[in-house]
Amino acid sequence: MSVSLLALAAVLVTGSVCTAPRALAARELAGEDAVTAMAVRHEKWMAEHGRTYKDEAEKARRLEIFRANAKLIDSFNAAGKKSHRLATNRFADLTDEEFRAARTGYKVPVEVVTGARSGRFRYENFSLADAPQSMDWRAMGAVTGVKDQGDCGTKLTHHLHDA
Repeated sequence: MSVSLLALAAVLVTGSVCTAPRALAARELAGEDAVTAMAVRHEKWMAEHGRTYKDEAEKARRLEIFRANAKLIDSFNAAGKKSHRLATNRFADLTDEEFRAARTGYKVPVEVVTGARSGRFRYENFSLADAPQSMDWRAMGAVTGVKDQGDCGTKLTHHLHDA
């Protein structure tokens, strides 16, 4: 009985050792196919969005960024946890930092970054003692006069209340 178990174990070990290189080669081939497929996907995306790069080094860097973004998009869509799907768009070769810098928020004036001032403070010499007690902004053309709003909004209120 122990001899047959030993023989079975030997067959299993031998089979595993013999098939391991094939499995590894298959994984490597699949990995190469994935790399090639991603490069093709990137080329199609570049053509679709009219994207070109200054040299091969920049193209390789952008491909890696594209690959990371595409992986995120694909895993999000595969999870199926949301009612919407993501897709690659014109920003797919940008890092998060590049996207945020280019597309969101306030543009900081150069003077703030460099610490240089382009002139004196506009109200530097202002004094509250010189300010008038009141000002008619209508006369200055800054605002319009008061208008009769009538029953503005009352019909809408009744319609919403009746519904």
